[in-house]
Amino acid sequence: MLTLCHWPLDHFDPIMSLRPYPKLVKLTITKSIIKEIVGEFPEFLHNLKTLNLSHLNLERVKYSTFKYLTSLEVLDLSYNKLNHLYSPTTEYLPKLKQLWLAGESWFCKSDLFWLLQLHVSKDPLSFKVMDFNRMTCGGYKYIGKPVIPVLRLLSDLEKECPSSPPDYCVCTLDNVVRGRGVSFYLHPVITVDCSYRDLKMLPKILPHNTTTLLVQGNQISTLDDLLTNRYYTKLLDIHLDYNRISSISILEGSHWLSHCRVMSFKGNNLTSVCDDFFCNEPNQISYTYYFIKGTNLCIR
Repeated sequence: MLTLCHWPLDHFDPIMSLRPYPKLVKLTITKSIIKEIVGEFPEFLHNLKTLNLSHLNLERVKYSTFKYLTSLEVLDLSYNKLNHLYSPTTEYLPKLKQLWLAGESWFCKSDLFWLLQLHVSKDPLSFKVMDFNRMTCGGYKYIGKPVIPVLRLLSDLEKECPSSPPDYCVCTLDNVVRGRGVSFYLHPVITVDCSYRDLKMLPKILPHNTTTLLVQGNQISTLDDLLTNRYYTKLLDIHLDYNRISSISILEGSHWLSHCRVMSFKGNNLTSVCDDFFCNEPNQISYTYYFIKGTNLCIR
């Protein structure tokens, strides 16, 4: 066993530094300023079972760094500055049982989806990430939010996004916010952009909890889905600029007016603002902004 603390350099070359220790079974390098592992851990460490590289300043780890450690069972990369990590493969690390990844710098993006598969896997032969609950997003988006719930939201969004015919939309998880009180539930803030897609109707399916829908520059003439489609029940903002809408009277008295924040109608065929539902029920549209014929009209 070998433990190295307070390594004086910002890099570590395993081949040069570990050549005198070919019989190592456990190696710990910790509490140091190491940013980079130079090259790969050498083949002569074929007996190494535990490698602890925690509490360093590692910013990235190459895919091939550990490929010769065929006996490795425990790999600890926790509390570094890693924002990404390729999934360790059974080809390189066939005996790996435990992986430790606690840290606050992870870029929560689709290239970490392999963590989700491990999180739900019941395969006794696969390795486990032992500290999922101490992995935090940081540096890119969703700073301070737990990695696994955010990845799950991103994965669900990717599956639910209407990105195939007849709708060609781009879906973005803009943010996640925590539930009120003691709830740890994360609420997604989702934007779906279907602008300039030559759509004649609103998209029939939206990701659950979509917050904002952008459908500018299409040929939409009806708003029926706002009232009848369950995928629109939690929508707050909709931008319908430069479509073919001639009337919005269908929304009179609807639930939509009681909770929406923004409706944008610039460049449509509307000719009148003061329909019955505007003039007779002002309380239903408080704090909602309407944009008609290029003029910003705030109705309170």
